[in-house]
Amino acid sequence: MAEAQSDSFDVTVNPDLTDSQRQVSAQGSAGLAAATMQLRSLEFLTDSLRRSERERRRQREELEGNARSKGLQSPIAGLAASWLSVGAALGAADSETGAEFGRFNVFSNLDYRFGDREQTANAPGNDLSMLGITVGADYRVNPDLVIGATLGYVANDTEFTTSNGRLKLDSYSLSGLIAWYVWRNLYIDGLARMAFDDFDARRRLAGGGTAIGQTDGSEYSLSASSGYEFYYGALNYGPLVRVTYTDISIDGYRERGGTNPLAYEDQDIESLRTAVGGDATYAINTGFGVVVPQAAVEWVHEFEDDPRLIVAQPTTGGARFGVPTDPRDSDFYRVALGVTGVLTRGRNIFFRYEADLSRANQDNHTVTLGARLEL
Repeated sequence: MAEAQSDSFDVTVNPDLTDSQRQVSAQGSAGLAAATMQLRSLEFLTDSLRRSERERRRQREELEGNARSKGLQSPIAGLAASWLSVGAALGAADSETGAEFGRFNVFSNLDYRFGDREQTANAPGNDLSMLGITVGADYRVNPDLVIGATLGYVANDTEFTTSNGRLKLDSYSLSGLIAWYVWRNLYIDGLARMAFDDFDARRRLAGGGTAIGQTDGSEYSLSASSGYEFYYGALNYGPLVRVTYTDISIDGYRERGGTNPLAYEDQDIESLRTAVGGDATYAINTGFGVVVPQAAVEWVHEFEDDPRLIVAQPTTGGARFGVPTDPRDSDFYRVALGVTGVLTRGRNIFFRYEADLSRANQDNHTVTLGARLEL
């Protein structure tokens, strides 16, 4: 047996842990996956609304004859008159007072994440299925600044293929967001998120029966990104950098049922990631609006990649032992393809597919479908 340090005491790491005992290591991974999926959905939303407001301002300036030559071209100027005139007909703009259509907006995102993980020495193989929904509203303070708030829910279902166990997670969140052009085409986006988690774990025991464990947890996340946009006709492209911090706490709990249930101590999971990459969009004018295909690629680096040790003990008493986890991937890549439809009367719809590449022993894919309506 090996020894590992946990706080101020030594905990024995038993090399003969069963696959079902190793299932507990997936709780932190599930919590981090839920936080990541919803943060990515919100990051895509801030990107879409920021660009939408930027283009609206440019179109208005062109229509009012106040545009100044900055070496930039509006990618949807060809349709500006048609869909802005609809807003004007609805009382959307008042050039004398500065009141503008679409200051207050509502939106909703639906996310689905799926993937699988191969069995390792510290974790059983599993299939992941995660569904999330986000609803919220944003307010355009001025043409360069948008703020908003959201409510979110994520349901995670992890099925362990090598131990016949299951882990379910229900996560309820509240988030705030900001999208801001600080200077011309230089922007900063920010997100703050807190969530409350309910875990339901079930594992099959070698001696017979099923051990059931239920506990609560919490998540806190902060994300800030910045980039610069270049324009060449209908093409918009540029570099970006992002920093994301997530802290997840899982309360200790005691299993019930089965022949040898366990008690687990509190867990704390931290993640600090940077992402460096770039994205590009191209605006295509159509008879019903503007279609904007999008593509992005990022290199993600994880600073908190050390393995953890989860302390457990039989509920009937006995020696405490540690359940080790796998280290996280220090580096991987993220690619995304999507399309946004900018329609009349302040309606936006968007679709996005995203995948993680070069991750050890796992595959992750996320699909996002969303809509935004200006009021």
